[in-house]
Amino acid sequence: MLFQNGNLKVRRLEKKDKYLLVKWLSHPTVLEFYEGRDNPFNLEKVEKAFYPPEDSEVRCIVEIEIPKLDIFNFTNWMMTQKMTMDFFKKMFLVLTNLLGK
Repeated sequence: MLFQNGNLKVRRLEKKDKYLLVKWLSHPTVLEFYEGRDNPFNLEKVEKAFYPPEDSEVRCIVEIEIPKLDIFNFTNWMMTQKMTMDFFKKMFLVLTNLLGK
């Protein structure tokens, strides 16, 4: 763990995270805001982008623990995080699609 503040954690990216990255980076709603919808990531692309063999960079992943994950509670939680409305709208769209409403 590199950093923790309440429910927010920042840790080093681990090999096991590559499957989660493939899931995220191949979802059309996520791709709308990252790389474009016509540029999904597969396992090979994730490994090339995030796990190069001779790499000295420290890559991290952010984890947010949210109690009772449903859209209503998540919306209330997000509103208390002092984030911009634009960011909130994007996150809401992404999570709504990932969670299946």
